[in-house]
Amino acid sequence: MITPERRRRAVAVLTERFGVSERRACSVVGQHRSTQRSCGRPPTDTEAKLRRRLRQLATTHPRMGWKTAHSVLRREGWTINRKRTQRLWRQEGLRRPQNCRKRRRIRPDSAVRHRAEYPNHVWAIDFVRHEAFLTVR
Repeated sequence: MITPERRRRAVAVLTERFGVSERRACSVVGQHRSTQRSCGRPPTDTEAKLRRRLRQLATTHPRMGWKTAHSVLRREGWTINRKRTQRLWRQEGLRRPQNCRKRRRIRPDSAVRHRAEYPNHVWAIDFVRHEAFLTVR
C-alpha cells in the first residue's frame, strides 16, 4: 500500500470489518490520522487537459518519454514543473517501450562453410601463426 488513498481504503476496511478504532487501524496501516481525514483535491480542468495532452503525446509518439513530453509541453506554452510532469506521466500509466536488442540478420549463404573448389578460392588468415613468422633476427 503505497499511496495514501489505498491506505485510506485499508483503514476503512479495518474499521468496518473488524470494528477497530480509526486510531488503531491507522497505526496498523502506518498512516497518520490527519492524512486519513483529509481528502485529496479534485482534479481541475487544466489538469484534465494536461493529462489528455500527455496521453495524446504518448499515443502519437510512442518512443517519447516524460522528459521529451515535458519539453514539448513547455514549448507549447504550458507552465508546468518537471516533477509534476513526471508524476502525471506515471499516474496515467504511460511508459516508453523497452529497448530491445536488434537481432543480427544472418544471410542464408553466410552460415555455409565454403570448401575450396580450386586453388586460392577460400582464404583465411591465422593472425597468431602469422605473427610468429614476423620475428626479426
